[in-house]
Amino acid sequence: MISDRFSATLRQHLVDSANERPAEGQLAAIVERVELTPQRPRLVVRLADLPGRIGPFPSPAVRWVLIAAALLAATLAAAILGGGGSVPSRSTVFEGTWASTDPSDGSPLTLVVAPGITPAVHFEDAWATGAACVEDPIKLFQADGAGQVSLSRLTVTFPDGGGCGLVTVDMGPGFYDYDQATETLTASDGLTWLRAPDLGSQAVVISSLMIDAPSGVNSGTFETAGAANEGGLVCSSGVVTDLIEIDSGAIGRGELVDFTVPKQFVCDDGSGTFAATVEFHVYLEQGTESFTWVITGGTGAYAGLRGEGYGGTQSPATDQFLNTYWGSVRDDEGLSQGQDPPATQPPATEPTPTEPTPTEPTPTEPPPTLEPAEFPAFAVAQPYACTLESGTYGGTFGSVRVTATTPTTWHGLYEDFHLEDDGCGGGGAVQLEVTVVSQVYTDACRWQGTGVDVDTPGAAAIAFSDQSDFGTVGPTGVTLGGQAARRYDFSLPADFDASTCSNSYIQLWRDPARREGFGPTMVLIDSVTVYFVELDGMTLGVYVGHSREFATPAMRAELDAVVASLRIEP
Repeated sequence: MISDRFSATLRQHLVDSANERPAEGQLAAIVERVELTPQRPRLVVRLADLPGRIGPFPSPAVRWVLIAAALLAATLAAAILGGGGSVPSRSTVFEGTWASTDPSDGSPLTLVVAPGITPAVHFEDAWATGAACVEDPIKLFQADGAGQVSLSRLTVTFPDGGGCGLVTVDMGPGFYDYDQATETLTASDGLTWLRAPDLGSQAVVISSLMIDAPSGVNSGTFETAGAANEGGLVCSSGVVTDLIEIDSGAIGRGELVDFTVPKQFVCDDGSGTFAATVEFHVYLEQGTESFTWVITGGTGAYAGLRGEGYGGTQSPATDQFLNTYWGSVRDDEGLSQGQDPPATQPPATEPTPTEPTPTEPTPTEPPPTLEPAEFPAFAVAQPYACTLESGTYGGTFGSVRVTATTPTTWHGLYEDFHLEDDGCGGGGAVQLEVTVVSQVYTDACRWQGTGVDVDTPGAAAIAFSDQSDFGTVGPTGVTLGGQAARRYDFSLPADFDASTCSNSYIQLWRDPARREGFGPTMVLIDSVTVYFVELDGMTLGVYVGHSREFATPAMRAELDAVVASLRIEP
C-alpha cells in the first residue's frame, strides 16, 4: 500500500469502567463477574498535539478478563476453522471455507460450511462498519446458521442473527449457487465467493498484552492458543517487541488512520522467533482499532512459519493494551516440527530461488543491498527493509526485471517494489512503487466496485481519461526505463474533500496480489505521475508521488533521480 504522511503519534485506549478483584485463575468466576459488571468503553487518542493522558485505571484485574476471554475465543476459533493435515473428500461441493470481500468497505469475508446436506454454516466479517457494531471495540461480525443443500444451491438461515458482541441483529435467509466451471459461489445478494485454498493451516489465537512506552518502542508478552498451539506449530508464550516507534509513520484519511508496525515474537522456551507485520486501522470518530497481520517467517523452529489473519485492540489500563490476533498459521518449509523436507524440494543447503539463502537475514533483520537477481519475485507486501543502503534495488515481475538506484536515506520493502524517503513505518513525502495492474477505476474517488479489467495500457487509458476531478494530464507517450510508456499526471485541488470518496481516499488502480482497496492511492500524497508499461503480456504501473506540503526541493530531486535510474528489462 502506498503510504501518505500523517505526522501524529497515536494509540487508542478503550478504558472499561469497572471495579473488580483478581480472578484467581478461575475462568468460571471471571465469566460470572464480567456478566455482573457493566463495561462502558471510552476512547482516549494520544495525538502529538494533545497534552496529558487519562489518569490511571482503577484496577488491573480487567486485563486477566481480557486475556481469559481471548484464550476462550481460541477454543471456539479452533472448532470453527479446524486444524491442518490432509483434506478429506468433501461430502458436498459447498463444504469448506470460502472467501469474499465486502464491497462497501473492503473488509475480508469468510464463510465456513460444515459437511453434510444440512450443514452448520459460520459467517464472519473481519471489519464490520455497519450500525450493528458501532459500539463494539472489536468489529468482528459473526453469525452461525443452518444450511440445506439442494443440487447446486445452498440455502442458509441464521435463526439467532449475528453481531459483534454487544448488539444482535436479524439476518434474513439467503442462498449460494455453486458454479462448477469457475469453482465459485454466487450469493443471493450478488456477491462472488472463492474457495479458500487448503495450505495445511491451523487455527491460532495470539493474545498480546503490550506496554505503551512513553518513548521508544512498545513491548510486552504473548500467549497462544488453538490448534496451532496444541499441535506444536507455535510456542505457548513469550515476549513481543515492536521494531519501530508508533509515530515513525502513519496514513491519515479523514477519520481513518492507518499505520504499519513490524513486530518480533521471541518464544520463552528457546525454540525460536517469528516476525509479523501488522497493519493497524484506527477509526477516530468511532474510537475503535482493528488490524490485519501477516507472519513472514522467523528463526529456529519457525523459519518456515507463515500465517495471516485479523484482530482488535482493547485497553485494560492507560499504559497497556491487549492485541488479540485471530487467524491461521502453517509451516511452508515442513521443517518446524522435525519433518523431512518434501521429496520435490532440494536439500536444505540448496535453497530454491524463491526462498532466502541461509546466510540472508530474515525479514526481522532486513538484508543489505542485494543484486537484483537475488531478490525473489514480487508478491504481497512484506516487512519493510528499514536499513536499505544506497545502491541497486530491484526484483522481477514474471520474466520482467525492474531496478532502481536508491539514495542512502531511503527505505524500501523487501518483497514489494516500494521506495520512499522516510521511516520504515510508512509516511514518506516522496514515494515510488511498481506493481502489476489488474484493474483501474473509472471513478478513482468513488472507486469501490467500479474496477475495469486491464489487458493493455490502452484499456487503462480509457478509464484514466475520465479522472477529470484530479487535474489529469495525459496520456503522453514517453520512454521509461528503456521501454515505451504512457504517462499521466494527477494533482489534487487544495480544497478537495476526500471524505466523499470510498474509504476517504483516492484509489488509482488495483494490484492482483492485493484485494480491492489496497493499491496506489492519493490523499496527502497529492501530486502523482503514473506510467503504464506493457511487457510480457502484462501491464506494469509505476507510481511516482510527492506531497506538495511536505516534500522539499531536495527530496523531489532525489525522487527524479530514482525515476531516471529505473531500468525495465524483459
